[in-house]
Amino acid sequence: MRRSATTAHHSQPPSDALYQALLDQAADGIFIADASGRFVEVNRRGCELLGTPRADLLSRSWPDLIPNADRADPLGLGDLRPGLSAIRECNLRCTDGRALPVEITTRMLADGNLLSTVRDPSARTRPEGEIQDLEKFPDENPNPVLRIAGDGVVQYANQAGAGVLAGWNCAVGQQLPDHWRALIQETLGAGMPREAETAYGDRVFALALAPIVDGGYVHIYGHDITERKRAEEELKRSNAELEQFAYVASHDLQEPLRAVAGMVQLLQQRYQGQLDERANLYIAHAVEGATRMQTLINDLLAFSRVDTRGRPFAPVNVAAALRPALANLAVAVRESRATITHDELPTVLADSGQLTQLFQNLIGNALKFRGDQPPAIHVGAERLADAWRFSVRDNGIGIEPQYAERIFVVFQRLHTRRAYPGTGIGLAICKKIVERHGGRIWVESEPGRGATFLFTIPHRRDADVR
Repeated sequence: MRRSATTAHHSQPPSDALYQALLDQAADGIFIADASGRFVEVNRRGCELLGTPRADLLSRSWPDLIPNADRADPLGLGDLRPGLSAIRECNLRCTDGRALPVEITTRMLADGNLLSTVRDPSARTRPEGEIQDLEKFPDENPNPVLRIAGDGVVQYANQAGAGVLAGWNCAVGQQLPDHWRALIQETLGAGMPREAETAYGDRVFALALAPIVDGGYVHIYGHDITERKRAEEELKRSNAELEQFAYVASHDLQEPLRAVAGMVQLLQQRYQGQLDERANLYIAHAVEGATRMQTLINDLLAFSRVDTRGRPFAPVNVAAALRPALANLAVAVRESRATITHDELPTVLADSGQLTQLFQNLIGNALKFRGDQPPAIHVGAERLADAWRFSVRDNGIGIEPQYAERIFVVFQRLHTRRAYPGTGIGLAICKKIVERHGGRIWVESEPGRGATFLFTIPHRRDADVR
């Protein structure tokens, strides 16, 4: 697993957890708003300054916080262009009614969002104090800590930091290589935290880059992820072996099953009308059992491949993913005389094939477990602060509340196979798909009053979400 010290990967944005952690460690309030001034992100310090919970702030905008502000331009940005900053001193309205005097430095990002740093004007020297705190006892810190100026010159590096970048002349006053200098400049230009990964010898390090836009430098914090990377490699090998086993098992199992089913069907055709009632029943049971086993193997294979055969996430229009699901269910929709409607659906970052399978399974369930009336199914979408919440609502037979968790477990059925055919894997596949996307799935229902299946898909900063 030995790699070159010059290996660096920085194409991926930070994970949601790291992104929030980087924001929350800032000593100043950080507010990210869309072009209309509505907040889309706020850090812990921002909530503390105003005495307002994060969820409440994410439902508000700058005009709500600045008394007597011009609602069209509450921060006084004028014709501010991407990459430039504007500073305004004003009072913010706190939850308890206080007027908090602050200095707001706002930078327009490339995507049109506004990144604002909120601080007490009397604490202008605080950044250096923060640096001293962050760099306290640095050489006892086993994790890399560095401070790099916007031109790539090393302003500070602890012992572990110099080790990570060994071979790149990481002494104070020296300049990093071109590819790292470009990354520093991109991070400052975007004004957003980023992740990088690098290797030195046989060790692998994850680096978090936190831009200090006002200071014109980037803090780099690192930690050793060698063991995690080894575990991930081992997991990949294990998953590959399991997938190979699943393929071989399904192939080896289905061949004799097809042979058995085929021979029994031949017997049924050859001796139709020549056997007694009991013999015909035995043959029918044999054919049904072989067919059911083939379906079960195919469903298990689909369940095992949700993680191993999933495609990379990309912007997906949910309405476009819904259409093939409805096309695949067209016969069942027509036979049941179902009505299917949906809200205006957004674009999310997802695996389009799995999103189609998810809707197909949920709508297929609604068609299967219908009541006396023709099915009426509605697909809804609601934007939350941190995710899209989708729903599939029906007017079917409903579910007892005590079974709301059980139905998502493999092979768990609430009805006999004779009453409602199936293998009991469909909802387990739905759960696995949603969890692969970082969301969760649940059901709200009462017997005889239909069911609503809900699931979330988190917002991701690199998705073209509208």
